[in-house]
Amino acid sequence: MFSMVEEKRIIFKIGGDMKKDIHKMFENPSSLKGGGHVIYFKDWNSMLDALTPQRLHLLQRLIEYDDEKPMDVSKLACATKRKQESISRDLIALEKSGLISKIKKGKSVYPHFNAKEIVIQLGWWGIIFQLVV
Repeated sequence: MFSMVEEKRIIFKIGGDMKKDIHKMFENPSSLKGGGHVIYFKDWNSMLDALTPQRLHLLQRLIEYDDEKPMDVSKLACATKRKQESISRDLIALEKSGLISKIKKGKSVYPHFNAKEIVIQLGWWGIIFQLVV
């Protein structure tokens, strides 16, 4: 149903230096690897503030049901036993971060998880965790 949304890689950089990465990109564009959406976090705490347990639960639901059985906002609220208003607030935050997009069909809004791969990079150690969805 949502094949019109391009799937991509999402990279969480924890402790990374965005200014340094942008400078490198302009100096050597060929050094860019595989494209994707990069989200920078100062530290683990700032990532945990943005990706609350409730938002992670929503992402999990979207990953499980995305293409097989898409859920609109009201169905997500029922499935997660949360108020529709709180679901909508969390979806807005997830959309602003680039993790989801929303597709409107009639009066219904269907959130869609945008990635097929999530990469978490710890800037100060160079450690990379990868989750393929």
